[in-house]
Amino acid sequence: MSHFESRTPPVADGPYFRCLEHFETGMRAMFTRPSDWIGPALVFGGLSIIAAACCCLPGLVVQGPLSCGLYACALAAVRGLPFETQTLARGWELAGRSIVAALWVYLVPGLVAFVVIALPLAGGMGLLAYLGTEAEGKPAPLTLPLMLGLWLQVGLLGIVAMLGLSWFHARALFVLPLIADRGLACRDAFHLSWNETRRRFWDVWALHLLGGLVVAMTSQVCTPLGVLIGLPLYHCVVAAAYEERFSSGAIAA
Repeated sequence: MSHFESRTPPVADGPYFRCLEHFETGMRAMFTRPSDWIGPALVFGGLSIIAAACCCLPGLVVQGPLSCGLYACALAAVRGLPFETQTLARGWELAGRSIVAALWVYLVPGLVAFVVIALPLAGGMGLLAYLGTEAEGKPAPLTLPLMLGLWLQVGLLGIVAMLGLSWFHARALFVLPLIADRGLACRDAFHLSWNETRRRFWDVWALHLLGGLVVAMTSQVCTPLGVLIGLPLYHCVVAAAYEERFSSGAIAA
């Protein structure tokens, strides 16, 4: 049987919120054979560090294939199938589409959010600089209200941008798992993920936030813990949700 063949039958409709169920399934899949994760996690972390040290672009380039490979491991674990460090190569077999997908999922929305925040900030700072100060060195009459208004505006835009990013990432949650599992083109993976996450969206968003919180907490304790536990667990949790929603068969080459 292929490492990527599903043993999971279709799941009947049930409660709206299943994020805790998926989290439990992901934890069980990861900790049933935790030693299997050491190799993939170390390779993932090592290549990520090396790519990040080489500047931003290499880090963005390797993120897609590495995450895609880790989803291949997670899907095998959720399905009770064996996997190994070599399973990460699934991401590099599909490097082109996984790189493009990662750029669209992470880079493009991040740039949009940056522009949304940066443009009003730059305009406000320019206005403050134009007003200048009075001759005695005291702030101009409108400086303080403008400064307070500027930071309020930037703060509100920051909240909106973060919520927008989180919403987009939840809608694109299954893009890389679909590429890893079915070998889909980037556009087809986005289409399927976008359509599927319309159903029980709040459940998907809660799952994404819960998984992200685990990664953040483990990484705050120490970076190696985040790499060895946080990231594999996040991928297993998403893989569990993927199985429930897609119940995929063998990968399409």
